[in-house]
Amino acid sequence: MYLRQDINRVEETMKLQSPIPFRFKILGRRVGLPACMALALAFAGSAHAGYDGHSTSTDITRSCKNFSVNSSGVLSLTCNRWDTYGVDGTRDYTIDLDDKVTNSNTSLAWASSGTGDFTSSCQNESVALNSSDNLMLSADCTDVHRLSYWSSSLRIDQKLENKGFINAGTGTKVRWKP
Repeated sequence: MYLRQDINRVEETMKLQSPIPFRFKILGRRVGLPACMALALAFAGSAHAGYDGHSTSTDITRSCKNFSVNSSGVLSLTCNRWDTYGVDGTRDYTIDLDDKVTNSNTSLAWASSGTGDFTSSCQNESVALNSSDNLMLSADCTDVHRLSYWSSSLRIDQKLENKGFINAGTGTKVRWKP
């Protein structure tokens, strides 16, 4: 039903006419080539927002890519830098997660006042975007008796921001949100 409405909307509101005499059939309806291409682009773009090479957003999931974390808890990422005219390239950054994240009896959690050190009791650290474009830190962490490891994850993107605006007084950086 939605596809049929989208076909109608594309053909009627955009008034796309195919200069090519043949047409394609979608859901039993003849559709011109431009309408097919517009629909394909609309569906491809809406499936997953993610990184945008032209984004000037402070949201790191939109303006950063190439996320990784090492066994010391240091996050590495590549982020857009921009000026008043738009994106002016990218820059590699690192930020220490180890002093901000703790192992709370097998669960990753935010530490208070830099008292983290999750890497001392966790292993197999990794970061990845989930299906909702949230940046997740994952690790296998021990219980208080250090008898076994349990998988744990913590969303970290809402605590970080890309301050990528280039101006004379300050440099660009990825930082913790105040």
